Amino acid sequence: MKKWLFSILIVTISFLIFGGQSEKAHANEKSIIENEIEFDLSKNEVQSTTYNDKNGEEVTVSIEPVKSELESIYENINQDNTFTTYQKGHAFPFGTSSYKVIVTRPHMGMSFFVTVNVPKSNPSNAKITKAYNANHWILGGTISETKLTRTNKVAKYSGNSSLMGGYAGSSVWLKGTLGKNAIMTISYRF
Repeated sequence: MKKWLFSILIVTISFLIFGGQSEKAHANEKSIIENEIEFDLSKNEVQSTTYNDKNGEEVTVSIEPVKSELESIYENINQDNTFTTYQKGHAFPFGTSSYKVIVTRPHMGMSFFVTVNVPKSNPSNAKITKAYNANHWILGGTISETKLTRTNKVAKYSGNSSLMGGYAGSSVWLKGTLGKNAIMTISYRF
């Protein structure tokens, strides 16, 4: 009788311990924030939005144009007044440009670079031609199984986060979606 009672007690305690944690993990998965913010690539400037999420944490989402080596050379030459060029860059939003896509929170951040081509003849045929240099940081945890994927309209950096020694975690991602008229929608989940 004592063995049977002891077995039931062990099973009940195990169920409460492991069942309770999985419910909490599932609840945490549901509460992960997913947002979308639009940026106009034709502005050719750093664009950033900072706000407090529903938990009161500050979130900053931004996109930064990246100068090509040729543009940097022209800029330096012109500052010295030794050379004048009429081929500096291109008329935004048309042509090929690179951008850094970034999202940060107090405990975590993700970023990657994209190269976008917007044809002058038909801007709605804009394409992401390259996604590269993905990066992340996280306090008190890790991000594993990371991958950076790209289609003509979407670049996505994703992975699996693990916090507190593996007791909590979820899938996380940062995504840039190219829309009509050189609008980049940045969305994230973590």
